[in-house]
Amino acid sequence: MEILSDIAAKHSGTFPDHASDEWNEQFARWRTVVFTALQEEEGCKQLPSLHVHTCLHAAFRWDKLRTFKANDIFDFFHASAALAYCQAFFTERSLCATITSKELGLDKFYNCHVVAKVEDAITYVRTLLPKT
Repeated sequence: MEILSDIAAKHSGTFPDHASDEWNEQFARWRTVVFTALQEEEGCKQLPSLHVHTCLHAAFRWDKLRTFKANDIFDFFHASAALAYCQAFFTERSLCATITSKELGLDKFYNCHVVAKVEDAITYVRTLLPKT
């Protein structure tokens, strides 16, 4: 809603007040639009950062044995930026396991090579080097 508010201010100069009924109605509409979009593969590909972030957050919350740490949020943002826009993402073991899990498969969905071991990262980078 904040983004929409900024866009509206630049184009029309008006947007409903945060406390107004109109704001709440628009919020409900946009929430439904985003929710509906994320139910389809194409919508997830159009909103990749939001898709990755919400998938990881849900997976971490779902795992009752996992202790949620404040730093996990930063890891979600890193993964959100990397998975949809990069060829590879090098991260720690637990996040790698979650991203590449059968349940999420975000590495396959976004065609991004995800590894946690330094040796695997080096091996992958070597595949990018020109053959001499």
